[in-house]
Amino acid sequence: MTVHLQPAEARRNYVGQAVPRVENAPLLKGLGRFVDDLPTPKGTLHAAILRSPLPHAEIVAIDIEAARRQRRAQD
Repeated sequence: MTVHLQPAEARRNYVGQAVPRVENAPLLKGLGRFVDDLPTPKGTLHAAILRSPLPHAEIVAIDIEAARRQRRAQD
């Protein structure tokens, strides 16, 4: 992708105007590259955040055995 910088006077003409989107062509042709398309390095860990439906609940225990088994299976 080539970026052309313009002097400040030329940029002022864009105020209130439609600006052509230069990123659309590759995306519409299926040539876009996204973070999820990159290969996942070995040993990459993932996390999930779960918000409690109980606003004042107290966590008394967390069972992580399933996560440990999955991690051992990956190694």
